[in-house]
Amino acid sequence: NEKHALEVTGLFGLQHRQLEATNISVRGIPVEEMQYYNFGAAEEILGTGSDFQRWDIVSYMGRVNYIFDDRFLATLTARIDGSSRFGSNHRYGFFPSIALGWTISNESFMQDNNIFDLLKLRATVGETGNTGIDPYGTQGILQRTSYAFDESAGYGFRPNQLRNDNLKWETTRQFNAGIDYAILGGRISGAAEFYVQQTRDLLMERQLPFTSGFGSVMENVGSTKNVGFEFSLSSINIKPKDEKGFSWNTDLNFATNKESITELYGGEQDDVGNRWFIGKPLQVYYDFEKIGIWQSNEVDEAERYGRTPGEIKVKDQNGDGVINDEDRVILGNNRPTLTGGLTNRFGYKGF
Repeated sequence: NEKHALEVTGLFGLQHRQLEATNISVRGIPVEEMQYYNFGAAEEILGTGSDFQRWDIVSYMGRVNYIFDDRFLATLTARIDGSSRFGSNHRYGFFPSIALGWTISNESFMQDNNIFDLLKLRATVGETGNTGIDPYGTQGILQRTSYAFDESAGYGFRPNQLRNDNLKWETTRQFNAGIDYAILGGRISGAAEFYVQQTRDLLMERQLPFTSGFGSVMENVGSTKNVGFEFSLSSINIKPKDEKGFSWNTDLNFATNKESITELYGGEQDDVGNRWFIGKPLQVYYDFEKIGIWQSNEVDEAERYGRTPGEIKVKDQNGDGVINDEDRVILGNNRPTLTGGLTNRFGYKGF
């Protein structure tokens, strides 16, 4: 049937990366022309080293594209990825998606319109995975160390990294709804899009008390949410009559995004040590609030806080007369509330 179009795609992928390296450091090569071909002839060998690193990803993917009468579109996708970087209990992740589209400008009731050259509604929901951690990041790696036996050194190994066999894929689920448009013979075109993005099982280094013997451990620490809107517009302000004529095109775009932590360690408890707070972005400025400089007429009040005139005045947030960790607050973050750009392109006689 000419009104139906079906496309099926299957994919199998295998990624493999292996790094091997050796190095040697010497001092006093007798002849410069030796370069690195005869290090044994150097006066002093300072050190040697070697390294090995390997990771693999195996992927399976299936996709079905369906189009009906150039008006309705649907795409179904499912993929399975397995990564050697994760713990032995969660090597594989499953990531499905579905996309739907409606080209309104191809409908019969739009054939007589003199405004829209393209008007299309689309919506997508799907999941993607992130394997962005270093190889061996889940394994209990050892580090060489030395111990003193009388006046001699005894060499051995000690734990350098906590093992985490339950570390799994960081997964992002995103919903998009958008509209594509073109009007006035394509002189003006663009898109508007709204999205909600939720990421769970975040891959991050969780800081630990040094009394544990380790500084941190790689964990799936929680979930975040991003909500945003994007808009773009392109216009052909002056269209040349031929290749050597004068042309002027303009592109405008802007976007908003609000990021927040929605869950930590299975609950809604803030993690002050890592500066992670429920309802706030991942990176915030968490510090004392500076409200001025102690003045010469504030000697008595400054002394109550252990300060003298000329030093920075810190706000006592809880009013207990003591400046300590309880007085730190969230001062802000480094996330912009609005981003955008405006580009103009001019052309004349091929320039």
